[in-house]
Amino acid sequence: MKNNICTIGVVGYGRFGRLLVDILKKNPKLDVKVFSRHQKSRSGFTSLKKALENDLIIVAVPIRVFEKVIKNCSKKLPKDAIIMDVCSVKKFPIEIMKKYVSRANTIIGSHPLFGPGTFLNLNPKFGELSIALDFVRGERLKYIAVKNLFSKFGFKIIETNAKTHDENIVRSQFTAHIIAHLAHELDVAPNHLDTKSSQIFNSFLDIIQTDKQLLKDMYVYNPYSKVWLQNTKNAFQKITKYLET
Repeated sequence: MKNNICTIGVVGYGRFGRLLVDILKKNPKLDVKVFSRHQKSRSGFTSLKKALENDLIIVAVPIRVFEKVIKNCSKKLPKDAIIMDVCSVKKFPIEIMKKYVSRANTIIGSHPLFGPGTFLNLNPKFGELSIALDFVRGERLKYIAVKNLFSKFGFKIIETNAKTHDENIVRSQFTAHIIAHLAHELDVAPNHLDTKSSQIFNSFLDIIQTDKQLLKDMYVYNPYSKVWLQNTKNAFQKITKYLET
């Protein structure tokens, strides 16, 4: 396979999959094919076989079904293709790809550090957004081609590894989602007496868009989440004790 990327197959068309496809199609030189088991009969979608017959295959499915999808896709992957995930946890999906995907393929772990809520509420420029990348194994020139692909869109590339990513993301994204879900349970909402900081906080809640399943997935599949959740409980108890004494 040539090292420049001309064709991309996206497997999965959920909330993030739709956003990803919309972004990729902004480059008219890219041939983007999309497979979704929920959209098989609709125009604009293709078979799984055709979605996998591309230079780069991006698997955009929930992490709880990731192993099942990768196991199925690995049997149909052409030699030399690049396969990449977009999960918000890195250690688990990378281990799954290494387990099932041939050594003839290049494996890249990725985490776009934005989501549909970011675009819906902030309408950002690509230059304001980042994508974390982890070159797992395969041909480095193909990894560089993926870096260049997203750099040309304007995204900032953050090169990392699974351990560093998961340790840091539990402190940021996981914490942000916990706070958002607490606010949702408390029925926090804008009102006419909001301070400026409250307005910013409400904007943050709009961006997060609480998704209990996503929060659960981050907890189950990030190896550092259980300790961090206990740290969160301890911190809350410390604040509560201070207020009540």
